[in-house]
Amino acid sequence: MSDTDVSQGIDDSKGLFIEDLIPGTMISPSVFVIKGAELKDSKAGGQYISLTLSDWTGSRDARRFKPTTSDIEALLESRFAKITGRVETKPEYAGQIIIDTAVSISPVDHSPFIKQLPPQQAERWRQFGTMLRSVAEPNLQALLRAIFDAATLDQFKRAVAASSHHHDYPGGLLEHTLEVACLCDRACTVLPGLRRDLLVTGALLHDLGKLDEMEHGVTAGAYTTSGNLVGHIVSGAMRVARAAGSIDGFPDSLLHGVTHLILSHHGQLEYGAAKEPLFAEAFVLAQCDVMSARVFQCRRVTERAVPGQTAVRTGPKEFVFVGPIQIDENVTVTTTTATSFSTVRTYHVLGAGSAASAERNGSAKTQETRDAVPPAGGADFLLRVADDGMAGTGILKGDLVFVRKEAQPSDGQIVVANIPGTGAMVKRLQLSAAGATLTSAGAQNDPITITEKITIQGVVTGVIRDFD
Repeated sequence: MSDTDVSQGIDDSKGLFIEDLIPGTMISPSVFVIKGAELKDSKAGGQYISLTLSDWTGSRDARRFKPTTSDIEALLESRFAKITGRVETKPEYAGQIIIDTAVSISPVDHSPFIKQLPPQQAERWRQFGTMLRSVAEPNLQALLRAIFDAATLDQFKRAVAASSHHHDYPGGLLEHTLEVACLCDRACTVLPGLRRDLLVTGALLHDLGKLDEMEHGVTAGAYTTSGNLVGHIVSGAMRVARAAGSIDGFPDSLLHGVTHLILSHHGQLEYGAAKEPLFAEAFVLAQCDVMSARVFQCRRVTERAVPGQTAVRTGPKEFVFVGPIQIDENVTVTTTTATSFSTVRTYHVLGAGSAASAERNGSAKTQETRDAVPPAGGADFLLRVADDGMAGTGILKGDLVFVRKEAQPSDGQIVVANIPGTGAMVKRLQLSAAGATLTSAGAQNDPITITEKITIQGVVTGVIRDFD
């Protein structure tokens, strides 16, 4: 039975919105989007339908007890339904919608059901781009670039993170991913030994499969065929494998590490993980993921709590305490935090091959500056790469490299050298008994012997590649 057939002759006016439904509200005929509807067996006998109702103002869990055949058709086979009912007032279920009647409908105007992107979206998008660029390891940066092409970025910024439990609105996937990445980045400032670029890459990619798992339009959060048969954890790992396969020489061990982060980010097999965490970064990612989700859940149920309510049921055996905890919020303590993702510096940008050398440690007057997160190795200025001579190391034409002043660079380090007649260039330093030379990677240029006229300006400590 199609929605069109059922809804003929039915008034499709919206009626009440989710934000109007406080505990005790009697719901006059109102249209909502149906998500995640399931027919379940009741402990008391019989059946009920568990589902989520939504519109642009939010979403809410709902139940239809003792459903009729028409209820099953309307709620399990349709995208929209006009319902009547009430909002539960019992403390443990406060806010849940109890459906009395449901009729399938196909409204012509979908605007009341598509939530607009949050007002903080532009700032979050800027921070997400900065986080992407902060990954300096060449292979991981190449992987992020291959995955987050223009089409994927556009889809990613508008996607939901879940069907109902957390960040379940357009822009929610971006918000959740950024929260997890920031938590992981901060963990690296207090937990020694964590490989920051590996962990942050895992955080940026951990929910990538949500793009395949769910719809992200009117029925945002509804599971797709891929979601039902594969799931976001496996589909995310598959996306990473395809992207890594397109990158020449991508290390197998690194691919396995990134893949493990995705497969294990739910922490335990019973929570949907394909593998349990087996190294430090995987443990940290799993905990940061659940922190973002749980804090969101606590914030949401607290906002929806009614006066006098002390706990809200969030699962069969799960509650969130929303009662008062006395604390003087006017007391503040100033603390000094370690360098982290949020610590952004302004760097001068010099042009490779130009006369603007780095001898003054980046203090030369240039028209271009760039706000960037300092790499782990520190930096004094940025240099724009003019060619693909170092492509074999993952440094490409147009990239910006972080450069740190270094009086005595070591053999094998990538350096910036001021070459007479050429200007500042990115090369690899080779030291031997016969002398010192500068070499390229990925190009057949002859080595350049270092003479007294060539000055080493500093060592490369990181790379920025714009994702446009």
